[in-house]
Amino acid sequence: MQTAALRLGGFAVTQQPLEILREHRWFLALVLVYALAGLSLAWSQGQLQWMSLSLYADRIFERYALWLMFFGFLYPLYVMVRVRPARLTRYMIDDLRTTYLTFDRLFAAAIVLAVLPVFVSVFTSINVMIPFVHPFDWDPVFAEWDRLLHGGRHPWVILQPLLGYPLVTTFLNAIYHLWFFLLYAIVCWQAFARVDRLLRMQFFLSFVLAWALLGSGLATVFASVGPCYYALATGLPDPYAPLLAYLNATNEVSPVWALTVQEILWEGYQSGAIEQGKGISAMPSMHIAAVVLNVLFGFRVSRLFGWLMLAFAVLTFLGSIHLAWHYAIDGYVSVIGTCLIWFAAGQFLKRDPQFRRAAKR
Repeated sequence: MQTAALRLGGFAVTQQPLEILREHRWFLALVLVYALAGLSLAWSQGQLQWMSLSLYADRIFERYALWLMFFGFLYPLYVMVRVRPARLTRYMIDDLRTTYLTFDRLFAAAIVLAVLPVFVSVFTSINVMIPFVHPFDWDPVFAEWDRLLHGGRHPWVILQPLLGYPLVTTFLNAIYHLWFFLLYAIVCWQAFARVDRLLRMQFFLSFVLAWALLGSGLATVFASVGPCYYALATGLPDPYAPLLAYLNATNEVSPVWALTVQEILWEGYQSGAIEQGKGISAMPSMHIAAVVLNVLFGFRVSRLFGWLMLAFAVLTFLGSIHLAWHYAIDGYVSVIGTCLIWFAAGQFLKRDPQFRRAAKR
């Protein structure tokens, strides 16, 4: 049967729906196992109300829509600058119908974009449960390891002469928050991508595994709150007090939004409420894991994109220390863990006959 000749509801079809579902079977299986693990954890604690599968269902599709509108704005600019067709409107209509708005792309994207809100809801639920499962007791250990690994000085002390200027601090704070928007952009881009299906699925499997294994698994075993909450969580003399004093003083002359977010997260931790974006966990740093995943993905797309993502990752790592979010060791573990996950996911998929056939088709 020539599937390339098929049309469904006006959309061109080059893959059968069942074939697309099989392509996503490992992704769907991982999310299902993760959701069951979260439910089991909540049940073992006698607190099933902690688990939500729909926490992000109300707003995440709005964020998807915003990014798709942004891409929709970029597409005509790309056509006008790079393609320069004689008949712009006709070219875009035909190109969208035959290349972008195909059944394959829409169905494959729908699977990912519908499942990810469930996955993120489970992640947030588990993150909120961490201190009830394992108290935050690793901070003194990580602070000391940080000091020993860096020649007897805390990393923030080493970086302060370089980064301790209000404009630099605000710049790093902006970069540190920008990862969230970049994450949504790449997720939406790859949800619709159909050129290199192996790379696309390697990205999504690595995404799920990194957040599940590192952000939930290791985060529970090595429960910690990070430098900004060190004194509040441990009651010990605070080696990060001078850094926090600098950040608060800087906020008087140049905005440091991290301070507000840190306050909101601590209030959420004290209330025990399960809300979007809540939950405290320092080890490992999922900020760093996310940007390292972007680097690994970026170099597979192009050298330029990879180097841009690497620069962004380095700035994010510096910001994670300078803004008192993380110990340096949190980032080191995230880099190693994410690279191992990326490599393992790629090797696994290369052994899958379906992806060997689909790679760069």
